[in-house]
Amino acid sequence: MSGRIDIRVDVLANNAAGAWWERIVTDDGNELTFQVNDLATFLLTNLLRERSTRSQARVINTASIAYRLADLNLDTVDTHTGPYSIFRAYAASKLADILFTRELARRTEGTGLVTAAFHPGATASRLYDDVPLGLGRFINSPIARPVFAGPAKGAAPLVYLATTADGSTINGRYFNRFDLERLRNTQAADPDLAQRLWRLSEHATGVEPA
Repeated sequence: MSGRIDIRVDVLANNAAGAWWERIVTDDGNELTFQVNDLATFLLTNLLRERSTRSQARVINTASIAYRLADLNLDTVDTHTGPYSIFRAYAASKLADILFTRELARRTEGTGLVTAAFHPGATASRLYDDVPLGLGRFINSPIARPVFAGPAKGAAPLVYLATTADGSTINGRYFNRFDLERLRNTQAADPDLAQRLWRLSEHATGVEPA
């Protein structure tokens, strides 16, 4: 007996995210927002890709409507110098999540693997822990519930995309909560940018080129 555990992957929910007011460089040498919000998704998905494809899994990626205002420059997205903005860094990383979703769908076409990205809506979460002036605590307090939904409501689109019967209707697409959105940023629909981002991510994470 080898002791090897054969893990079956039916749903992979890439939901981790963060936003930081100051630029932080990780021990891996990456800008923290880009690493947590996009490179981690890329790495985990590719580490589990063989198992996910074998089980025809759903890979659901949490994005954000912030992508609409993003400007993703692959020459600067992971750099450690120059101007930094929490919103620009966050929006670019979420645009990258949508591009990753579209490129993953292209690369796995015909395998049965299904992937989609979605915006969960304004949701109270630990994402706001770094917001100053106590706003993070306010967002997560009961008084803010009319604006910021609880985790269950934020997760509802993820559950829908993970369980909807006809995967072909969602594969490679982006949803604003439950509604399929016609992409509102031309970069998000750029196949060349998606492929270049994939290659950059391979280099940054050490994933072998497919």
